[in-house]
Amino acid sequence: MERKPRSVFLACAVCAGTLCAPGVGKVAADDAQVESAYLKDPSRNLARLTQLADFFVRAKDTVNGGFYSFVDRTGAPTYPFYDWWHQQHTCSDGRIDDMSYHLKSVAAHSRVAYLYARAFMVTGRKDYLAHARHALDFMYEHGWDETHEGWWFTTNEHGEVAGWIPCDWWDPNNWKWTYAQMYPLVGIGAYVEATGSKLDKAWLRDGLAVLDDQLWDDDPAQRGYFTDANLDWSNPRGKGFTPSVDAITTHALAAHLLTEDPAATERLLALADNVVDHLIPSMDEPDVLFGFGEQFDASWVLDRSVKVGNVGHVLKAAWVLARAYLVAPDPRYRDGAKRLIDEVRDHGGYDAVNGAPYRDYDWSTGRIDQTKGYWEIEQAVMAGLVHHMVASTPADRQASLQMADESLQFFHDHFWDTEYGGHYYVTDAQGNVTDATKSDTYEQGYHVAELLYLSYLYGSLFLKESPVQLHYQFDASSVGRSVRLNPMEITSRSLRILSVRRDGRPYHAFDRASRTLYLPAGVGGTFRVTFRLATPE
Repeated sequence: MERKPRSVFLACAVCAGTLCAPGVGKVAADDAQVESAYLKDPSRNLARLTQLADFFVRAKDTVNGGFYSFVDRTGAPTYPFYDWWHQQHTCSDGRIDDMSYHLKSVAAHSRVAYLYARAFMVTGRKDYLAHARHALDFMYEHGWDETHEGWWFTTNEHGEVAGWIPCDWWDPNNWKWTYAQMYPLVGIGAYVEATGSKLDKAWLRDGLAVLDDQLWDDDPAQRGYFTDANLDWSNPRGKGFTPSVDAITTHALAAHLLTEDPAATERLLALADNVVDHLIPSMDEPDVLFGFGEQFDASWVLDRSVKVGNVGHVLKAAWVLARAYLVAPDPRYRDGAKRLIDEVRDHGGYDAVNGAPYRDYDWSTGRIDQTKGYWEIEQAVMAGLVHHMVASTPADRQASLQMADESLQFFHDHFWDTEYGGHYYVTDAQGNVTDATKSDTYEQGYHVAELLYLSYLYGSLFLKESPVQLHYQFDASSVGRSVRLNPMEITSRSLRILSVRRDGRPYHAFDRASRTLYLPAGVGGTFRVTFRLATPE
């Protein structure tokens, strides 16, 4: 389906121009002492990434399109693991809801597309790109609300909009939820980075435009994304963690890297400001005993009726602040990241005996659930690795690195299914699996793909100071092109192209310092690009 250009974020060609703010250069590695085999040799993460991609191939629906969102331990499609699924329910309006269909999550399709885009980028295997294309095509065909615009939440196996909860008790197909509008963008952005596809750029433009037009509050006193709105986008309401922190990881950082557009950079930093101006200050409220408040009203007043939080959210906020510091080195971002990491490590959110963070908490009592989840562990690894790059003291660098090191090893030791592949959801503090779920309406490989992919990039470049290789697929065009490659949130002074091979042969039409590929008319192919950190002058 052809999409019209809308958002200012992708109005320019992919990766053109220069970054708007200086970042951080090469990090000294003299304090980079690690124990995990997966940071000693970051490339080891890539074998697990390809295993994860191969695991989810079994969930591919070759009849109706897309991927099934629920799979069993082996990866085969199954129905949701809910005791009320397949049973008939009589709703309050007398309607019978039998829940007899396979669920397909719109956001999970983008997540699995992210997995396959990254698997292609580290292997060059075009079958992975084909799987990503299969997921995105289903999402584009069935996941878009053509009446009001924006993304649906769930469909049945045929792509017909279908509810997740019986009787529509809690069904984001009946209203617009920021989460359900943002996560469909993660796979699109990764696919655009890997291929420069015009079709997917257009869909990314539309997704960003809806967020910009319908959910962004531009009032200087309370700017930020709203949490949700009615189905027709009326009555936007609420602000908080998801519209701020998830916004950075789902699209704001990608828009900045893909376009280098000042408007995209401004949006990224505005969201980082939400963290330091609202989430972190809530930690100082007298009734907040651990972490921060996650939900606020539209004026950024803390919603005290919702006291639950997640340790992974605190660490994710630290990660995005450290990433923002790499884009624009505002000390508030670096210091905010440190405070959030210290909150987790020093006040019971982190298991110093076994390694890895815990999960849920109640900020009003300080109670912290002593179980561990796969995506919370990702946040500990990412926050630790990126804060290690930007921390102002050797002690802070080492503390952050230790958290990343221990957490990554804990994941590989306890969450990976070495028999069938894929990862489990939850363990106890010691690493015994308590929830063997592998995919649902929220997941399908994204968080772990991101964990493994970025552990390879961050670990190789900043810990081992070794090159990384990434693949790109650019189709031939009738006109010549210049394509800027920005795989990470660092400045052009920090990363260089070392070499390029096109379809297995040396390719020389590139600029090292600006990381620009030059593609004359009629030239395309699979490009294997080797990046390295710049040598200090």
